[in-house]
Amino acid sequence: MQLDVLKERIKGCQLKREYLEAFLLQGAYIEGIIKQLVELWIYMQMRKENKSHNYKKFEDAILKRAKRYGLYDMVEILFDMGNITDAERKKLHTYRDKRNEVIHSLLTKIKSQNLDDELIESLKLGDEIMTTPQFTALEDIIIDLEKDTNKEVNKTS
Repeated sequence: MQLDVLKERIKGCQLKREYLEAFLLQGAYIEGIIKQLVELWIYMQMRKENKSHNYKKFEDAILKRAKRYGLYDMVEILFDMGNITDAERKKLHTYRDKRNEVIHSLLTKIKSQNLDDELIESLKLGDEIMTTPQFTALEDIIIDLEKDTNKEVNKTS
């Protein structure tokens, strides 16, 4: 996983005033971290809990559905799991709302001078999220869960 490389690219784009690229990369990064954590957590929980003969079908169905969750659902799952506080949940939803507002109006604002201002505002919200100790902890959890998952897969192979 090259999380640091991607974070540096986001920063580099911001410094070069390539706000649209930075915005898209940042959104993918934040959502990707959260999505990966939710999917890995579901996978690990299911491995612990269910050993029935229908387990594989059930696991496939749940994981397939989890891959389709939007950021709203994934943030709510993180909150329900106790991985983020209510304040962090609200901050993530504020970021999600701003990101969606920009994305959904991108075509109409692509030639507007206000586009950079909106992208910068969204990037600031994203930077606040990415630099918190809690988000860094989520990155660490992903790395640890992936190690556990790889061990589990190697045991069953």
